Amino acid sequence: MSWTSTERYRIRPAPGGLALVQELLNTRAIPPYGGDVLADGDSGDRWLRDVTAAWAEEQGWPGPAGEPRAGDLERARALRERLA
Repeated sequence: MSWTSTERYRIRPAPGGLALVQELLNTRAIPPYGGDVLADGDSGDRWLRDVTAAWAEEQGWPGPAGEPRAGDLERARALRERLA
């Protein structure tokens, strides 16, 4: 399983369910590692698709069908800010 936002900081993913929370928090921009993954629709939607598919696979669940819906990226950003 690949947690791309976490891997860019060259740290190991947190154990169990915390890896998903860690991945969301690691989407923030921290120079020199990279920009805010959720800053724009293209990278944010790609991250949402990839992380939900990876999480579902890790849990043994069927992956999500379709694309992120309107408002999903904004909700992910808001959750990240509340957790940070």
